[in-house]
Amino acid sequence: MKKAQQKFDKILTAVCKRTQDEVSGLIGATLVLAAPDSRFISKEEAFEQLSGKQVLARMDVTGDVQGLGCLLIDLKDAIRLGGTLIMLPDDALDEMVGAGDYNADAEDSYGEIANIIAGSYTKVFEEMYPQSCRLVRKTQELIVPVKVDIDSDEPVPDQLYYQVTNAMKLGDRQLGNLVMLLPAATFGLEEELPAEAAVSPSAAPPQEEIVAEAEQRTIPQPPPVAESQPVKEALSSVDVRKQQKKTQQKFDKILTAVCKRTQDEVSGLIGATLVLAAPDSRFISKEEAFEQLSGKQVLARMDVTGDVQGLGCLLIDLKDAIRLGGTLIMLPDDALDEMVGAGDYNADAEDSYGEIANIIAGSYTKVFEEMYPQSCRLVRKTQELIVPVKVDIDSDEPVPDQLYYQVTNAMKLGDRQLGNLVMLLPAATFGLEEELPAEAAVSPSAAPPQEKNVAEAEQRPLSQPLPFDEPLPVKATAPGFDVRKHQKHVDALLDRCRQKLGQEMGVLLGVKVELGDQECRLVTKEDYFIDEASGKQILAHLNVVGEVEDKSYLFVSLKDAVFIGGTLIMLPPEELERAVIDDEFNEDIEDAYGEIANIMSGVYSSVFEEEYVKKIRLIKDSLERVLPLKVETESETPLPNQLYYMSSNSLSIAGKPMGKVQMLFPATMIQLEGLLQQEEPEPVVTQSSGQSPATSSAIGYEGRGIDILVVSDDAQEAAKITAVLEQRQLQVKVLSFKDSVTDYLPGEVKAVFLVMSSVNEKAFSMAIKISAACSLPLIAAGPGWTRTKVITAVKYGVNDILLTPATSDDVGEKIENISVRMAA
Repeated sequence: MKKAQQKFDKILTAVCKRTQDEVSGLIGATLVLAAPDSRFISKEEAFEQLSGKQVLARMDVTGDVQGLGCLLIDLKDAIRLGGTLIMLPDDALDEMVGAGDYNADAEDSYGEIANIIAGSYTKVFEEMYPQSCRLVRKTQELIVPVKVDIDSDEPVPDQLYYQVTNAMKLGDRQLGNLVMLLPAATFGLEEELPAEAAVSPSAAPPQEEIVAEAEQRTIPQPPPVAESQPVKEALSSVDVRKQQKKTQQKFDKILTAVCKRTQDEVSGLIGATLVLAAPDSRFISKEEAFEQLSGKQVLARMDVTGDVQGLGCLLIDLKDAIRLGGTLIMLPDDALDEMVGAGDYNADAEDSYGEIANIIAGSYTKVFEEMYPQSCRLVRKTQELIVPVKVDIDSDEPVPDQLYYQVTNAMKLGDRQLGNLVMLLPAATFGLEEELPAEAAVSPSAAPPQEKNVAEAEQRPLSQPLPFDEPLPVKATAPGFDVRKHQKHVDALLDRCRQKLGQEMGVLLGVKVELGDQECRLVTKEDYFIDEASGKQILAHLNVVGEVEDKSYLFVSLKDAVFIGGTLIMLPPEELERAVIDDEFNEDIEDAYGEIANIMSGVYSSVFEEEYVKKIRLIKDSLERVLPLKVETESETPLPNQLYYMSSNSLSIAGKPMGKVQMLFPATMIQLEGLLQQEEPEPVVTQSSGQSPATSSAIGYEGRGIDILVVSDDAQEAAKITAVLEQRQLQVKVLSFKDSVTDYLPGEVKAVFLVMSSVNEKAFSMAIKISAACSLPLIAAGPGWTRTKVITAVKYGVNDILLTPATSDDVGEKIENISVRMAA
């Protein structure tokens, strides 16, 4: 049957060519159809994949073969094609398309085009198909795909179809898809389904198979009813999950249509082009939703009313709200830039952005009225300015603590990249509360959350010495303090500082300044000056005052400091270049760079004072020239020997790549020293009287002779990966999450595989522990990777991702990657 399908596809390719030629000739404009994408599809799947209103034209297949299919096209594309046929002026046509005005003229003109498409199929089939058949266009109607009753014969029967999809382009304008559903059985294609969809002839019927399995299952004594119950529950669970997934997929289709309408309506309102990226939707808790945000946000409460009710909210960065609002009231560019830079959210800005929030709520309402099966409206209520890290999660302010379905759209206004537009929709309101990933579910045998937290707290060591020759003091943190969560807050603030530093330095220097490639992690004093600092450095000592008193340290290479200072005092290009080459950090340049250092410390002050959990300010004290390789680790100069949290960013000025801007915060000052806390070691052998502690450690922890360390809480996947590694003559050591992993690192280990049964915070904490202990390649293997999880993993030190269950080839590819990286 495969040959029959190949022949049929060749016929469809010829249909595509004739269709585009004949339609182009009819409408007097060039219609281009992409090569047909054909596949088998059920009625349910066919309508699930569509979003927005569609024009459906029924297609009768008559002749030697007979059946019923249909032609589908997005409403706006039907209007545009029909309007082109009747030669509507561009402005009038754009207005009709924007309004979705499918009037009688548009319907009639598109009907002519549908006739031409049916005729193209007929002509090609007459020439190429072995049997006589014609396609005749019958009635057409406007449908909403999500409201189609799959079990009925309307608008087409529930049967297997052969779907032919052509992407369309009209002149220079990209349209959507032209979709033809042909009844598969009519053309003898019903057996062309993939092999895995077919039932083996030797297989027992499903009911008999279930009974057979139930009879073989070892279960306590009768009654027999008890034997079949687990099977029924399992089948029921599968059906429920399948239905939940379909519900979520349909909901996502609606959100895609909302995105399109929102960008069109907001663009029309503000008189500028707003582009929204495709929505990224996922389940999220109130805590996670506000954790991921950085900087001040404008929050607009959204009431969901009608047949379904609930409360959500719309979130946008303060500066983006000011820019959109200012664009609406047509502020001059200079005045708008000044308002955005100052974060001036005055009454006018608040009112104008409020209008935009109303439009967004209206866009959701209009699309939901068309596509959602129940009646619901979104109404914008009060709005307020919030600082995410200060939101009380347990309260009902600004929104209740419940599960949300988060819809995130990246925004671009004209040529300017903005931040994200985030809508939090109450999941339960839309019947999505059970759509959480499997790993988020709590095992029936697991202890209640409160008991689990208490148990973990009892097992957690209260303090551990840091890995220095002499233990350093560690400031105690409050009971229940979550250092991983706090690290996310700090990293978000540092990223906010990074963005603001570029803006502020650019204003003062009069050129474009960009800071990128931010890396945040723990470093020791010795690590920093040996591995991180490159060449001569200018160190700015910063005094920390406020609720915490301490010091922090800002490093820039000497040459970059000369270039920055020289640019500020406007040295001629040749003189500036010479000063950089000669490391000429004279009094004038030093004073100029000092001004920039003041600006930089001010940026950190403003962000931390507003958004950090404790109010602190950073004040520039003095500048110092430092030669990294001459720094003595044990001394107190130029900074104390303690653990630091480093924020490192690449720097470019006027498009010219420079070195790095690096800030060192004492880890205890920002409460991140806990990232390095480790479990008590458990030596494999006991130290003998004749061995030194160092020798005992090396032997006791078997740190030598291991090529690959596999750390896992998934024994089955770990065994598969280990087998592939050992086939390549690699020495492998397998540890569990409970083992003292850092005792084996780095030793002679070449790389680490972190094999996870579930990609979650527990696994990420192990990744942090491994990356903090060494700089070896770290490959994270686990199921259910998402874009967010990958980004989080990379942030926590993971170098490569492996999706499980993995094949031998998958594992082999990762090993090759490691080899290439180590050879480089």
